[in-house]
Amino acid sequence: MLVLVATGAALLVGYAAGGRLGGLAAAPIRWGWVGLAAVAVQLGVVYVGGPEAGALGAAVLLASHAGLVGVAAVNARKGRLAVPFAALGLGVALNLSVMAANGGWMPVAPETLVAGGRTESWKVGDLLPGRRVAHSKDVILRSADTRLEPLADRFMTGLPGRLNVIFSLGDVVILVGVGALVVRAMTAPARATVAA
Repeated sequence: MLVLVATGAALLVGYAAGGRLGGLAAAPIRWGWVGLAAVAVQLGVVYVGGPEAGALGAAVLLASHAGLVGVAAVNARKGRLAVPFAALGLGVALNLSVMAANGGWMPVAPETLVAGGRTESWKVGDLLPGRRVAHSKDVILRSADTRLEPLADRFMTGLPGRLNVIFSLGDVVILVGVGALVVRAMTAPARATVAA
């Protein structure tokens, strides 16, 4: 949800800065298909595999994050989009680090879920450590038992109801990268067409 909001805001900024949607469509992104496949795999693990996705689901999730870091690294080497891709890669790497350190899932503390209003039994069960959170990459872990805890899902937007989204530091860096990527691609100078 936060990525959609960031993308929408970046589109508005891009238009306000004189950008065009065609610039976004023409952005020279290498290995873009790998990034799309990695995101599709993540959605599959979260929504198809569900809370029952065990060690295999965790391994697939980690591999998809590693794939996204690779795509970002390839695109961060040079060009107008290098800095946004560097931010994207850093954000995904931060999330990958804390997930790898905690069994392949993103840790979230029970008290964070309660503060964020995520107490539905179908989603979090009895809030006991080790339970996967339905329709997410999260696993419930006590803060004291979480490795690299500052990188876990521990922040909230503080907005009412379902808008009170829980997120990590890596997510913030990813949002900055997405926003910068959209704006820079939209505002890139149009390539001149060569007459035949």
